[in-house]
Amino acid sequence: MLLPDDLLDCDDPPLLQMAAAFEALGGAVFGTILEPAENLTGHRQLQLKPVTPRTYQLEGIGGSHESSETTPAQLVGVGRYLLSNSFLDHTAALLKKSTDGELDDTLILQRMPHAGDAVHCVHLRGNRFGVSTPKGYVAAWQKYGEGKPAWRYL
Repeated sequence: MLLPDDLLDCDDPPLLQMAAAFEALGGAVFGTILEPAENLTGHRQLQLKPVTPRTYQLEGIGGSHESSETTPAQLVGVGRYLLSNSFLDHTAALLKKSTDGELDDTLILQRMPHAGDAVHCVHLRGNRFGVSTPKGYVAAWQKYGEGKPAWRYL
């Protein structure tokens, strides 16, 4: 599953970076990027247990980050998922409870570890442009904007 909020600039495709963890560990796998403190506001806090140097087991998802000058960079989710059947089971259960028919992927990922379903994340090698914000959109435009060769491929 790919969410459009983030544009990722990676030498190796993000889903390929995540595939080894998906095959080795099972469950659901999502991509993360290390974000500096000034970009953390609005992102949820991930409670992670290291599995390998770039792979983590998700233990929980907390509230939104509060940025400050002393906040270190943190891993944040970037809307790239390799999903297990159990993800779809949890989706169906939450859809029955939804009042507006919309589902938040975060709610599903929060629920899975508590139900005993494996969820892992991979720290992706690359850069993120959060194109749902003006700052991220402008940064992406500056990198890939009109007149640059990559523009026609986006």
